[in-house]
Formats: sequence, structure tokens, C-alpha cells
Amino acid sequence: MTEFTFVGDDMRRPRVVSPPQASEFRLWVHNVDRLYAASNFDAELEEILLVDPDIIVLIDVAFSPHVRLALRDNLKTRWARGAEISDRHWRNEHPGATDHGLYVVVREPWQRTVLTDIVDPRGWARFGGVVLQGRGGDSIAVIGVYAPTFAQCREVDWQRAQAAALPPEERGTPYELFRQDLGRAISDLETRGTPSIVAGDWNVSWDPRARLNAMSSAQRRHYEQWKSWFAADEDDPLTSAFAERGHPPTPTLRRTNASSDIDFVLARRSFYSQTLARAGILQGVSPEVR
Repeated sequence: MTEFTFVGDDMRRPRVVSPPQASEFRLWVHNVDRLYAASNFDAELEEILLVDPDIIVLIDVAFSPHVRLALRDNLKTRWARGAEISDRHWRNEHPGATDHGLYVVVREPWQRTVLTDIVDPRGWARFGGVVLQGRGGDSIAVIGVYAPTFAQCREVDWQRAQAAALPPEERGTPYELFRQDLGRAISDLETRGTPSIVAGDWNVSWDPRARLNAMSSAQRRHYEQWKSWFAADEDDPLTSAFAERGHPPTPTLRRTNASSDIDFVLARRSFYSQTLARAGILQGVSPEVR
């Protein structure tokens, strides 16, 4: 049997209030590295049940609509205990693109608060999420992200080709376009008074000390560009929940010859100061599932 542990806060602590109330929620973010079949998620589902989250964000899913329905039924039965759930699945269906996607699921009582969707404006499934609104009118956005990887790959090559076909004044690298589009979505939400939790696979280290290998000069430039974007608002930067809790740099990706903390949960520091209670990184899963 797989032995699961948490670095940082133990997310399996019992709730203060039970059953869950719509005044607090637990968020589970899981990079499944191209989940194809619902049965492939069974082991991780056992840990999800122990943590008892209210919202699940799966990153880099590659399942068909049929598999989505099977997973949805499984989650509804075992995780939501038969109650209603609200799920969203985004995938890049453009010709020539890879099938990386995102899956966001919300259960009762938060399922009843889903107000609207957040969608990648280019239809590339780089990010997607939901806006939740409480009875008092306060709202919050939960957004899953799958940022373009720094390494050479088919998906990034495809995005470069799409960018090259844009009008000259709109062109940019896949990373520049991603930051531009996601930044606009976050800004638009904040203009309406809605803070965002943005979580997933950023394909860049949050803290280089979590890496097994030193960065190359090109990787360092890539990292610095991202860190500048995170800290664009100097008074209230986007910051990692795990780091904000004071936990040490911890890899979320572990392989034989590499490790990194490319998966993290971001929000404004001011938001965390009022809301963040715990943050933990699950250990004991496959190196390809984090």
C-alpha cells in the first residue's frame, strides 16, 4: 500500500466544523501528467478522501469525454457522497495541438455558489476555472493553469506557430502570451472585486533551492521573467501558499535526474493574510503524479 505523507501542513487534519460549511473550503490541486483513464486515479482518490477537499483541480488531463463521465461518477459517489457536483473540462481541440487539458470539480455546498466560468480566450486550455459567489455577494475565483513548458516540445512548437500567425503587434512567445492572457483575466476579476487563487503546473521553479540541478543561463532568464511577473504589483505580489506558510523549498516533481517545485498555488499576499490556514505538498505518489 502506498504511504502518503505531507510536507508542510498535514492536510488530513479534521475540520473544525463538520459537515463542511460554505464559509471555508479546502482546495486540492493535482498534476496528473496526462491522465487518460479514470482507473489510473484510484490510488490518489484514496488520499483525496482522507483530505476531504471541497474543490479539486486536476492539471494536464488527457481523457476523452467518456472517461470524464466515468471519473465524474466515481467522484460523485465516493467524494461527494452522492451529492451534486459541478465539473468543468477544458482541452485544446485545435488541429495539430496536443491534448493537454484541465479539470475542475466543485462539490456541495460550494457547487451551489458557482457563478460563471473562466476560459482561456485562445481556446488553448492553458487555464480555466470558476467564480464562486457567496450569499453576501463576496466572490472568489479558482483557476487551474498549465503553463507552456520551457523545454522543446510539440505543444510549445504549436503555440509558437499560432503566435507567428498573429498580427505583428499581437505576437509574442508562448510564455509572453500566457502571462498576458492570464494577467488580463486576473486583472478583470480584481476590477470586479473578485480575488483569484491560481494553481497548477507553472513549468518554472518557484524557488530554485528545490531543484536537484542548477539552472542554465537560459533557464535563469526564464525564471527571472516569471518572477518579475509574479511580483509586478510590488505592494501586493502573487505569492506561493506553501512559501507564505513559511515552509522550506520542496520539490513537487521528482525524477531520477531532476527535481523542481514547478507546481504551486498563487494568490495575492493580502488575500493569504486573511484566508490561508494550511498548505501542504503530498509525498508518496508516482514521480509523474504530483
